[in-house]
This record gives sequence, structure tokens and C-alpha cells, in this order.
Amino acid sequence: MPPKRKSKKSEVFTLQQAKDYLYSRNHAEASKALWMNCIITLTHYYKTIDGSSVTTLTKAEQFEKYKDVNIQPLITDADKVIDLIMNKIENSTNGKSIALETKKTYIAAVQRITDPGGLKVSKEVQDTYEDKYQAIAKESTDIRNLNAPKAGVEKHPDFSWITAVTEYNQFLTEASFTNTKVGKKNLRAAIGVGFYVFMRPRRVQDFASLMYYSKRPSDRELEGINIIYGDGDKLFMSIDKFKTRFRTTGRTNKKKEVLPRFEKELNPRLAELLKDYIKKDNIPDMSKLTTTQKRAGVAYYILSKDEEHKEGYDDNSFSKLISGFLKHIFKRNGLSVNTMRHIYNTFIMSNVQLFNDKKMKEISIEVGDKPREMPTNTRYRTVDPKLADIEKSVLEGIIVDNDYAKKLMEGNAEQAGSIQGVAKDDGEEEVVSGEVRQVPQTDNVVDEDLNVLYTRLGEATMQVELIKSMIAKKLIF
Repeated sequence: MPPKRKSKKSEVFTLQQAKDYLYSRNHAEASKALWMNCIITLTHYYKTIDGSSVTTLTKAEQFEKYKDVNIQPLITDADKVIDLIMNKIENSTNGKSIALETKKTYIAAVQRITDPGGLKVSKEVQDTYEDKYQAIAKESTDIRNLNAPKAGVEKHPDFSWITAVTEYNQFLTEASFTNTKVGKKNLRAAIGVGFYVFMRPRRVQDFASLMYYSKRPSDRELEGINIIYGDGDKLFMSIDKFKTRFRTTGRTNKKKEVLPRFEKELNPRLAELLKDYIKKDNIPDMSKLTTTQKRAGVAYYILSKDEEHKEGYDDNSFSKLISGFLKHIFKRNGLSVNTMRHIYNTFIMSNVQLFNDKKMKEISIEVGDKPREMPTNTRYRTVDPKLADIEKSVLEGIIVDNDYAKKLMEGNAEQAGSIQGVAKDDGEEEVVSGEVRQVPQTDNVVDEDLNVLYTRLGEATMQVELIKSMIAKKLIF
């Protein structure tokens, strides 16, 4: 009878060895530190038997705690590692699942410690990690393409802010909002798009987790949440959690306020839609939660994934939801939240004669940008960069008179038009008309980009009365 073979001992590869190997490689120091932090966090989740990941330890302290832990059984189990990354590891700041790009970084970190000379894993395990990395990378790219500010506009150059407002109001007039499957779908779409048409369009995350309160909570309760609340017959919005709300300073990561909490009465038409939806869908009133429910963290969301309104949307899924609503209402593919922000910013920049500095500051804050950031944000620029100085002059309120226009257009043929001035800083409008005379064409080729700018400004002046009328009727703003 042949002797029994001794079972092969599993290879030992400690967290300390992972660090030594990683820091011996020819990678950027910042990348090494980032990947090592990912491996430390994975080890922490791996060794946390009771499933609780909460810790007050710093990464350095966690490393000291786990440096002798053999991570070989974990890293060679690709399914377990991927499950931890995709479903278990949470953002320490908000308790939510880590972002897609962060998940990709975790996979990359595991791949780096299994490079030649590091922890040995089978080709099957290597392929599993690589397949997951590529899948995450593709999903991330798809989301970026979906949210590309100009994507929808490039597909549909006719889709402007005025077009959106007009077609949205037409939808409200013609669509059925009865208590049927179709009616409820129309109502949800009308509300979702209404946040980006009946209000100055903010970022995705500002509306993704909206809750309903029948009365205004205390200022303390409003901290860190985004809600719709009632006050008599009116509805108001309070947005306290958004990208530009705070910034952290110094080594202590102390929060410093950048923009105040955004609080404003809703457009009456949007308020009516919401009241109808709240009633028909039996959306729970957060102001009526018991103390026990509050302590348990019970939350109900206006736009939710489930019928009980308990499951809210993360930023990515909410972005896709709104894109579906935009397609439903505007009958165009490829529109997104960022498309709406883009066409709104283009509208503002194309009609600067309606807004003084005080109004521009108000608009910037309401869309969630730092004051003056929006008008000069290069992602939303609609003319060639070489015309930046011309556009900046217009945006800053310089009156374009005859001499200035002639100087700008020297060597270019341009049709006559009327360009108006801007409002004064004190809020009183001053309109100055100036004729842009035709300049004989020289041997130079007409600058098409300059033509675009002047055509746009010419069209803007013709829209002034229309826009003022729409503002008065509360169709916009």
C-alpha cells in the first residue's frame, strides 16, 4: 500500500510582504500608497468576522494590526475578493458603496501584488480579476459617455433650453396623469424632468435621494439631507447635501462652507405635480416618523426603486432614470442631466443682456456652482477657445457698440444686426442699441467661428421679449 501523500501547505504571503513587494516595484509613489491602502482595507474586511467594518483606526494603525496576516487564502479566492469590493466595502464618509472608479482601483491593487515576483495565483484567478477590471472600466466609460455634457446636444443640435421648456409644457398639456400605469409613468417622468426644467438644473446627486416632509424640519434636522417640504399650500425644496456645499481644509479635514444650504419655493406647476404624485403613490411623510424610526434610520424617498419608497437611487442609477424620463418626454436619445445643465448654461451665456452680476451670482449658486463659475466653465463653452476673450468681454457686461464691433470684425464680412447692452449692477436695466455695420470682405477667409458668435448674439436679442414673457408666466425660473 503506497504511503499517503502529505497535503501541500498553502503558501504564506503576509500583508507586510505585500507592502514590501509593492514598494519594490517601479510605480509612482502615489499609486503604491493608494494600492496599499486598498489591500489594507480588503484585509480588514477579510478579518472582520462579525461583518462589522466600522473602525476608528487609521490606515497605518490597521497595517500594524494586520501586517502578519496571511492574505494568500483571500487573494487566491477571486470570487470572495470581488464580492467584498463590489458589495461589501463602504465609503467611510457616507456609508454607501464605494464609487465605480474606486472599485476599479481595488481590482488594480490586487493585480499589482499578484504581478510576477509577488503573490502567486493561477491563470484562472488572474483572468477573473482582469475580466472584472475590464467590465468595470467599460461600465465607467459608458456612464461618462452618458453624462458627457455635450453628448445629447451633438446628437440633437436643435435641442435648446427654449425648446426643452416649450416641449415640456406641451407634454404637461397633452399627457394623461390618471391613476393608471401609463398615467403614473407620465407623472413620474414629469416630476423627474421638472427638477431640470422648472428649476435651474442642479447635479444628479442633489435630487437622487429626495424625501418628503409635510412641514419644515428644524435647521439641525435639515443638515445633510435633501428634501421637499410643505408650508401651507406651497412646497419648498431644501438641498443641504451637494458637491460644492463644503470643502475640507488642513490636516484635520475640517469642513468649511463654500455655498449655503439651497432652499427655495417650488414652481407652482411642479408643486402641483408633486402633490398629485405624493397622494396617488402614498409617499410616507418623514415628519411623522416616530423617535424609534428616526433612531433606526428609516427613510422614504420620493422617487424610489420600490413601491414602498424605501429603496432610493444612487447617483448612477438616478442618472439613468432621468435619462429615461428625458427620452420619454422629448422623444430623443442620448439626453442626460448634464445635457440639461449644458443647454441651460448655453442659454444663460447666449442671453447675458438679461442678467447683471447680482443675477449671475444667484444663478450660479442655484445650479450648485460657486459664484461666477458657471459663465466661464470651459466644459460648457459653445464657441472656439480663440474667441474666449471676446466672449468674456460680453459676459462681463462690456457694451458692444459700433467701434468695438467693427474692431472685432476687422477683415471679416458680417451682416448688420443689433446687439444690446446689459443690466447695471444695481439691478436697473440699461439697453444700448448699436448698429454693427457691414465691413467689406478682404482677401482673408471669413472667420466662421466669429460668425457663430455674432449670429448667436443676434438671435439672443430677438429672444429677449419671448424670454421675459416666459419668465413672467413662470414657465422658466
